[in-house]
Amino acid sequence: MIRKKTYRRPPGRKYQKKRQKGKTPSGLIFWAAFLIFITGLFFINRDHILDSLEKTQFLEKFFPSGQAGNPVEERPALSQNPVNREAERVPQPAVETPPNPPPARGPAQPGIVQSPPQPIEQRDSPPELPRRPVESFTEQALYFIRVEDDGTIIRTKTTRRIPVSGTPLQDTLEALIAGPGAEEENRGTISLIPPETRVLSAVIEGNTARINFSEEFQYNTAGMEGFAAQLTQIIWTATEFPNIKDVQILIEGNRVDHLGEGLPIWGPLDRQSL
Repeated sequence: MIRKKTYRRPPGRKYQKKRQKGKTPSGLIFWAAFLIFITGLFFINRDHILDSLEKTQFLEKFFPSGQAGNPVEERPALSQNPVNREAERVPQPAVETPPNPPPARGPAQPGIVQSPPQPIEQRDSPPELPRRPVESFTEQALYFIRVEDDGTIIRTKTTRRIPVSGTPLQDTLEALIAGPGAEEENRGTISLIPPETRVLSAVIEGNTARINFSEEFQYNTAGMEGFAAQLTQIIWTATEFPNIKDVQILIEGNRVDHLGEGLPIWGPLDRQSL
């Protein structure tokens, strides 16, 4: 059985136009959405936009050039006259401001005398007292005498603080002639040098000490033992200095042959001489 082919008739123009009229163009939908979006942004930023417009109008009043955002700086025109230009370039001298006037006083009250301000009295600082130099001392050995119960004379050594000076030997001998202290006396220590004796000078020549005494040095009430004891005190005390080996005794600047009744002193004496 043979089937017949059937042909469908294409739709006509009228049918196509009706079909097109039923569709909404997408372009219109886009523009409508865009307008709604713009309108929404305007209402959201309404205050900010109005403030910007007001500022723009305010700048245009003061900058008529139309460039409200970038105002043009107006510079004063220079004079065309060259003489005037030089005058404009010369700096003007600075005007000195007068000093501040003293504060005004109030009206004087009747019966009250206003005395002028008195100047402040400047007191001089008290004069500085001279500073006393710190005195330094040195330890020096002195020799005294102690008499035993049987009458034996023994020399005793003690240490004394002597102020440092330019004449250490003479200072030491003067401390020796002054005699022992209280503690030394309690131990039975005495001095047999005549207490009126004075040291006139003490000079060191080489290893010899030339000691010049006053005339009281040659008078001793203890006899020959007293003379020997006073020489022992002088010689042993003087030779404690490392640069002195012996002592030459002088009395009133003169060399004497004997002390007392026959104790020779004409030459230098050392520790082995007695």
